[in-house]
Amino acid sequence: MMTKYPKKLVCFHRLDDYSGSPLVLSNLIKHWVQNDRQVELYTATKGREGFLSEISGVTYYHVPYKKFSIKLFTLFYFLFSQLQLFFRLFKYRNEQVIFYVNTLVPFAAAIVGKLMKKKVIYHIHEVSISPIILNNFLKKIAYKTASDAIFVSNYVKEQFNFNDANTFIVYNALSKDFLDIVKGYEPAKKKDLFQILMICSLKDFKGIWEFIELSKLLVEFRFELVVNASLENINHTFSKKSLPNNLHIYPATKNVHEFYQRADLLLNLSHTDKWIETFGLTVLEAMHYGKPAIVPTIGGITELIDDNVNGYKIDVKNLNELKDKILFIAENQEHYDSLSLEALKKSKSFNFKTMVETVDKILDSLNV
Repeated sequence: MMTKYPKKLVCFHRLDDYSGSPLVLSNLIKHWVQNDRQVELYTATKGREGFLSEISGVTYYHVPYKKFSIKLFTLFYFLFSQLQLFFRLFKYRNEQVIFYVNTLVPFAAAIVGKLMKKKVIYHIHEVSISPIILNNFLKKIAYKTASDAIFVSNYVKEQFNFNDANTFIVYNALSKDFLDIVKGYEPAKKKDLFQILMICSLKDFKGIWEFIELSKLLVEFRFELVVNASLENINHTFSKKSLPNNLHIYPATKNVHEFYQRADLLLNLSHTDKWIETFGLTVLEAMHYGKPAIVPTIGGITELIDDNVNGYKIDVKNLNELKDKILFIAENQEHYDSLSLEALKKSKSFNFKTMVETVDKILDSLNV
């Protein structure tokens, strides 16, 4: 499909890692490059690995990032890096470009884009950022600068009020590269051990301790926890904890296929009073493998799961209910097979071609 928007897209993302929002941007950038678009990317990549690292055909500009043990220092350093970014971007004042701001966080790019009268597209993956004063500030900047806003779910769209911008819901989807690997997967005819998987950040509000508690309650099953952190951070967090033998913890990895392939069930145990899942990319990845999921009762993640059809919606606080439901799924093969089939069917609703073509149409519609 031929596109009409400017050949140069300037993209912004705060921190490259193996989480959902950089993966989505990475997939879009690869599509744009393949369609002869010039892409420049501002993000924190030095000394890090993530989905945005080393994309062929992309011009990279490093944005400083540093995390301190004192959160206030981290906030000040972030604001300082955004101030640096602010002055760096005026070099585009005489160029025909679109600023593509991934998440609410790179606000300096949006301000400069607005000042230079460039089109500014926000791709919004989150609904809340801590502290609340920063969250409110970032939302106000987005409201005042965005020409268009893309939301990853209906839930996310409902949390915003963009009066002066065109708004779109564009569900995330998985790339052809990911799905090509899925096509080669053949599930085992019979498994002796039921396996439960969770992939998340190394944060308490992601439910990592509840996942560990479930592994203690269900010692007959194997539990695998893949966290978006280094082995050093994992050892620091868990070295002094009493962990059961049926629990296995792994660091961040770009290749998650082996985990989905041997899993039977995916869990997302986010605490909805502290963190709302706005989409749930790991759930979609598991669904493409025909794996059902148990997810929270609130958020965009609920738009992927139909209760008792391709999974369940259970609050993490109901640990006994979670335990009983896992047992029920594991011990009822016919029901499990039905959940698995429906998960696979539902996954087809989130089509990569539809995602990238929808975003291209949004770009094409801009009067630059």
